[in-house]
Amino acid sequence: MFQTYLDIIVPLLVVFSLVWSVFPLVCDSLVFDHFFHSYSIFTLVVTTILSMHFQIDTNFHIDKELTTPSFDVSTVLLDDELNSFNLLICSKWLWDRPTGMVVQKISIPSGFNPDVNSIGNVAGLMKSERSGSTVDVYFDKMSKTSVCYSIRMTRTHKVARIQENYVYTFDYYNPGDQSTIFWQSNKLGDSSVCDVCRELC
Repeated sequence: MFQTYLDIIVPLLVVFSLVWSVFPLVCDSLVFDHFFHSYSIFTLVVTTILSMHFQIDTNFHIDKELTTPSFDVSTVLLDDELNSFNLLICSKWLWDRPTGMVVQKISIPSGFNPDVNSIGNVAGLMKSERSGSTVDVYFDKMSKTSVCYSIRMTRTHKVARIQENYVYTFDYYNPGDQSTIFWQSNKLGDSSVCDVCRELC
């Protein structure tokens, strides 16, 4: 596509250059002379546009399609209550080659606060922290052996009919190795305004 673009633009520039160079010699009118002396400005504008095109024409390489999961991740809700629950997450690597550092981003349900300290000691765990609307969990690596941990979530605000959330897992140094799964508490998803705010009903 880029080569086709050049094949069209370059001949047009040559034609414009010839026409704009000959016309001032043929036409003595001051209007035409003034008009065609703007050729240098036209050339500058076109050159700038082409330069901008060269700067933004980039590409990148990813080993696998993003739709191919590289991690097997599953979730189980423990002690699933309307105002609190524990989310159990189990993960393992699917390929034979080693991973780099692995990051898991766990989205936080609306109206809930995660207890990051409840994750505890887990094999390979480097650190865990809250980052905006997610809990970010860092592992130095992952293998084909499942690693599991749980995190406790407690309600802090009254929100009904909470939508599903996700766990996004990826290799920090090779983001093409990734997996995204979605999870939802049945009690939170089915909760009505009256369930959450009884004083209003």
